[in-house]
Amino acid sequence: MFRRIITLGIVVFCLIGSSLAHASDWVVESNRDITEAITRNSNGSALGYACSRASDECLFFFTPNKLKCTEGSHYTVLINGGNHNNSQSTVCRRLGAGDGHEFANVFENSNDLRKQLLDADDSTIGIARGTGSDEFTVSKFGMRGFQSAFDKVNRQRGDRNDRNDR
Repeated sequence: MFRRIITLGIVVFCLIGSSLAHASDWVVESNRDITEAITRNSNGSALGYACSRASDECLFFFTPNKLKCTEGSHYTVLINGGNHNNSQSTVCRRLGAGDGHEFANVFENSNDLRKQLLDADDSTIGIARGTGSDEFTVSKFGMRGFQSAFDKVNRQRGDRNDRNDR
């Protein structure tokens, strides 16, 4: 259900717009359904963190430029940055086509990734994913402002929950 809400939210961003806030390399976008922090590199790849307000759940996603994934398929990515190297399992999910990325690799273990991304704040992170033909594609992202963007997404999610409680 959460993934459907995120999908709907990203499509809604593309159709009706959203409020934007910049945090160095990161942009925080918000509408009534989701809040997300996203960064893009010069090749068009994206790395993001999105939270659903309805379900109060969050996920990290990665869309490598020009590298398709098959919905429901699992992919392993290698991540280097923040004084860490590790591998993460992702699953391909449909997120919407408004920004040119119909599918994204959604990270399955967000706790380890969150720690690594927070540690990489103010530096660069690289993500490598196999192409399916014995090669890898590498996407590098500037992490300046990730901590601020991450905190803003979680604060906005919390603010919404606080208003609903009142």
